[in-house]
Amino acid sequence: MKVTNIAFAIGLLLAGTSLTMAQLAVPAFTFTDLEGQPYTSDNLDEDQSALIIYYDPWCEHCNQQAEWIAAKEAEFRNVQILFITFEPEQEPIKTFRSKHFSNGNWSNVVFLQDLDFMFESYFGYTDDPLYIYCYKPDGRNGKYFGEEQPAEVLINNL
Repeated sequence: MKVTNIAFAIGLLLAGTSLTMAQLAVPAFTFTDLEGQPYTSDNLDEDQSALIIYYDPWCEHCNQQAEWIAAKEAEFRNVQILFITFEPEQEPIKTFRSKHFSNGNWSNVVFLQDLDFMFESYFGYTDDPLYIYCYKPDGRNGKYFGEEQPAEVLINNL
């Protein structure tokens, strides 16, 4: 009986581990870019790291995160960065983008709208104030952060 219980417990642990790893692979998703066009997970280059941030343009934590990223342009140059928001109006998004990413070459930063509130369906729900996902090439070895992180921490997980 004890062997069965131990085997069951190990099975639960392994199932939990694989579930966690599965949640940290880039899920299939569709959002809307600022031109009103669909932007999907297929747009991501699997050979490059990706940083996906679910943010609110009015949030001080989100603004702090963007400021830290913007201060490290060279380190993020080869990273696909997606800022995704539920904000339905484009003006606050454009203001946020201009505030943090108007200097330098930030062609790797894309701003998307979650007009159908699907982010949590794709990535999962948490109570965290800021959703940050770091994905290494091929969507493997992902890392989730629920609050702002110094740029160096993100870089080390990409």
